[in-house]
This record gives sequence, structure tokens and C-alpha cells, in this order.
Amino acid sequence: MRSSQTVVGADRFAGLRLDRYLAAGLGLFPRSQARSRVDTITVNGRPAKLATRLSCGDRVTVTYREPEPLAALPEAMALSILHEDAGAIVLDKPAGIVTHPGAGNRTGTLLNGVLGHCRRLRDAFPDEPVRPGVVHRLDKETSGVIVFAKSPDAHAALTRQFAFRRVRKRYLAVLDGSPPAADGTVDLPVGRSDRDRTRFAAVPRGRAAITRYRLLGALPGERSLVVLAPVTGRTHQLRVHMAALGCPVAGDDVYGRARRCGRPSMLLHAASLRLRLPGGEEPRRFRAPLPARFRAAPGVIARLRAVSPAGGR
Repeated sequence: MRSSQTVVGADRFAGLRLDRYLAAGLGLFPRSQARSRVDTITVNGRPAKLATRLSCGDRVTVTYREPEPLAALPEAMALSILHEDAGAIVLDKPAGIVTHPGAGNRTGTLLNGVLGHCRRLRDAFPDEPVRPGVVHRLDKETSGVIVFAKSPDAHAALTRQFAFRRVRKRYLAVLDGSPPAADGTVDLPVGRSDRDRTRFAAVPRGRAAITRYRLLGALPGERSLVVLAPVTGRTHQLRVHMAALGCPVAGDDVYGRARRCGRPSMLLHAASLRLRLPGGEEPRRFRAPLPARFRAAPGVIARLRAVSPAGGR
């Protein structure tokens, strides 16, 4: 059991529900976990409910339980395999699936499917019950190339390349609006938002984050098609950087424009990944086919064909 004692001292928290304050203000846990994890809670020494509205100067005391231990379990799942060998498996991740188990997503993740396919993967990582073989991740609504390691040695070799920025990643994205130039670099640190701890933002105290972009052309509906090349790999980096330019990723219900939200999936796709496989001598590039949601987006196929004869295939 853990506890937290705070005084509401910021005006932006005045009038906020208690469960939102615990999640967004203090970052103790997601709001969806409040009912299952809070044991006791008081405001100014009196028992309070999660729906209680706060005022500046309120003293909040909460005791809460640690989350239940996670353990990724094998599941039968259809996988789109781009490459597989003794050291690694490279997949084309579909949009709408989480990379690995976490709070609120204990089953049905891509890793569960990888464990079901690679039966010896669990035994290869006896000290890693939650993320065995996970090298990097893609957001739930992002599709495209992702790689998992099959052994600790392979994992070390792959993560080292990511850490030293020896991996080349290329994303295709449809944006609401257009970037300020045909080519450019966004160099803005990314960290937790001060207003909502469940979101990220371009903040001075954040971690260094660099994204290069290239405009492929305009699309109908005041949209544009771009190639994004992240130099660093911060959480939500591409989405935060494009939003900071004033042209968020289309369909992004967190950082996008409200009038564009509600689409089945955001239009961000990890189109290619270039890295050296464990045991390999030369880097290899893996490509994920253009997903159906991109093909259905007005103007995308025509624009890709204009850029490259093979672009729409």
C-alpha cells in the first residue's frame, strides 16, 4: 500500500474531480484505475468520493494499492511476418493493437501473439515476464514495421542500435494542414504535459527530440502527405512534433484537431525500418505495405504515384 499527501495549489486544478486530479495532476495512475486501486481518500481530513470537486488549498490524502503484476502470456494470433530468423522476428503491425501488455491492456497485444508464435521466447527471457523480446514500440493506432528479439544477445544487439541512433526509420503520415516548408527539422524537447500527465507535449524541460520531415505534396481537404524521419525515439514524438507545427496527424484523437477526430484510425504508418539483424554483416531495410486506411484516404495513391512509379503498389 502506498500513500500520497498533497495540497491543491494550482488554479488549474480548482473545480477538478478528485479522480482526475489523482491521474492528471499527480500522475499516480490512469483515471480508469482509480476505483480499483484507491483504498482510502480524504479531503481536508474528511472522507471524500472520487467525484468530489477540489478547491485551491484543499489537503488531499490518498492511500492506494500497487497495480497487479503483469505477465505476458502466449495467444493465438494471425501475424504479418516480414522476416524471421533465429535471432529476431520482423512484423507488420496493424493499427488498433497495442505493442505489449500494460495497464488496461493485459491481453490481445502484439507481444501476446509473438509469444504464441515463438514458443521458446518466454524461456529465453526468464527475468522479463512483461516485455520479453520487446526492442521498441509503436503506438496503438500506428501501423507498420516493428522488430522483436528472440534471445537476450539479440535483444542487446538491437537495442544498442536504437540507443546509438543507427536505425533508420521512415514513417508515412497524412497531416491536417501542411508543414511550413517542403523539408525541415523539428528540434523540440518532448516530455509530460503540465496540464495532463497522461499526454506529452513540447516542453523546455523535456528530453531532446528531433524529427526530420519531407513534404510529398498536398491532398484534398487541406491535408498533406509527408515522410517523417525521427532521429530520436521519444513517446508520441512524431504526433507531438507535427501538432507543434500546427499540422497534426490526421485522425489523432489526442493531439489532433477536434473537427477531424472520431476516425477509425490515425494516418501514421511506420513504412520502413533499416537496421542490422543480429549476426548479420550489413544493414537491411524492411518495408510494410501501404495499409488500407491510407489507400482509402483521398489523394494518397495519386500523390505517391506522382512521387514514385512504385509508390502506390
